[in-house]
Amino acid sequence: STQSTWASTGGSTGGWNSEDHNIFLRLKTQDLPQSKFIEILSKQLPYISESEILQHIQWYDKYKELQQNQKEAVTVWKTEKQCDEANLMLKVEVQKQEERNHEQQKRLQEDRKKQQEFIKKQVKEWKEAKQRHQMQKKKKKKKKKKTLGSKQ
Repeated sequence: STQSTWASTGGSTGGWNSEDHNIFLRLKTQDLPQSKFIEILSKQLPYISESEILQHIQWYDKYKELQQNQKEAVTVWKTEKQCDEANLMLKVEVQKQEERNHEQQKRLQEDRKKQQEFIKKQVKEWKEAKQRHQMQKKKKKKKKKKTLGSKQ
């Protein structure tokens, strides 16, 4: 992990005490040419050798790179987490919609079945009414024949 790498390379101050490192940082933000930076830092911290300053500059560059990598890793992680959450929410919404569609299809099937049963009942009643009507017609014809036959 990044934190264990930082700890193994001197923590957040690169093994320097806080005061010396803060002086280093103040000069570093002035964006001086490296030779001028080393010259000024050597005067302000005469007990630190030029080679130690060069090592600290290398450490600091690596430290900033590690910090940037950590920020990028966190950004990637957050983005992936948001995508995972969005995908989960989408899956839940799709599942809910599928359930609604299933229920709606079930209701439509039930409605169709009721409609078909209603139509069958109507057809049956119509056929029965037609049969009764035809029977009544036949009876009337027979009566008429009997009436006509008895009049003759």
